Amino acid sequence: MKKLLLIIGMLLSINASALTFQAIEDGDIYGYFAGATAGYDSKLSLSVNGDFREPFIHDHLSVIGDQVNFGYAHAGDIIVFKLEVLTTGDTFYSTPSLNPDSLDHMRYAQHDHFLFLGFEDLLGGGDLDFDDNNAFFTNISAVPEPEPYMMFLVALLLITLGMKREIS
Repeated sequence: MKKLLLIIGMLLSINASALTFQAIEDGDIYGYFAGATAGYDSKLSLSVNGDFREPFIHDHLSVIGDQVNFGYAHAGDIIVFKLEVLTTGDTFYSTPSLNPDSLDHMRYAQHDHFLFLGFEDLLGGGDLDFDDNNAFFTNISAVPEPEPYMMFLVALLLITLGMKREIS
């Protein structure tokens, strides 16, 4: 029983990194092209509360520093990023469960009001370099979802109970 509790606890704690993206404050969201290494053509866009915006950052037509106004958002609005790979017809999102292969195709780094992100444009994870279309965004923040933290606490409790039974 104690080994089962330890295994369940470890499995539950694996998903502790889920997050969403939100607008930080009322105002416009700007994106700035930060480079790309992809051989494939792609365009990067975003949705605000499920409404995908028309502006996009094109990896082969943009120059580093090009600015795109993605429009107005209210503080707390949910943001989802989308990479459309024009060469292959594949589409990838910042939410892995929306991706055709259910894999994570985006990495990010947060610094104050700036969010840097990079996408991987190949189905199945490709070369996992996450630099096929890179951009900085203003007024967007990564926000950990509370559900994984609750699962982490449950996992910690199960591990503790398993260890406690082992000691007894």
